[in-house]
Amino acid sequence: MLIVAAAALIYAANAQGGETYGSPTAAQGVSTISAPGYSCGDPRIPPVVQRVENSSQFVQLSQGNCYNYMGASYGGDQGSSVPEYTFNYYDGTVFYPCGTFPAELVTSQIQVAVPGNGTISSGSTFQFNNDTSMLNVYNGCGPNLPPVGVVSADTIIITVPALQELNITLSTASSPSAITSLTAVLITPGANDTIAFTGITPSTPAKPGSTVSHTHLMGVPVTVITGGIYSMSIQGSYSNGQSFSYVVQVVLVNT
Repeated sequence: MLIVAAAALIYAANAQGGETYGSPTAAQGVSTISAPGYSCGDPRIPPVVQRVENSSQFVQLSQGNCYNYMGASYGGDQGSSVPEYTFNYYDGTVFYPCGTFPAELVTSQIQVAVPGNGTISSGSTFQFNNDTSMLNVYNGCGPNLPPVGVVSADTIIITVPALQELNITLSTASSPSAITSLTAVLITPGANDTIAFTGITPSTPAKPGSTVSHTHLMGVPVTVITGGIYSMSIQGSYSNGQSFSYVVQVVLVNT
């Protein structure tokens, strides 16, 4: 199960018949993404889990990577009385489970069942899984997904002059109809940056299920925004003239 902290989306209709989505709130540019669980070497990890992490089988499977301890569960292949410990590996890859907030991608997982008194023995089982589509299923998005969701927000630093480009990619997977105008406004302390998707027009609309990208030269100082989580307003209109506007959270990844 993917564990992420996020508020439920709240849907409402505005006076113009458009749509507004509530979204999680984060301190602008101060909050950063944090993978759940206990990092390897954390003193709060129970002794039995430390023994699992130090075992030769675990070391071989983890290949020197730091796996976060996620907790224990019961009822696995060895029965309801045998604890099964789960460890996730995060390599820093960011994705958007609902298109409205960022989370770290689980790259691989190790599950260890330890029967008896908590001692690693021949009866212990170690299972490795690197199927990211299975490991990153998130069922908390709710029934009302926004028409345009975030796929990625990558920045590229330009050293001369000291500016950076933002490459923003959005998905119209949940749009009910073609979109004829689209704008994203990145909200940063003291200044906002407007990204206009000029290629989306009434004659060249973004159809449902498509992906759109735009590279924008940012007017915000590099040191203000790199690595932080920020609010971003997404605004647009459908081919029937109906408008939509809502706020999402994005993390700016320096590539």
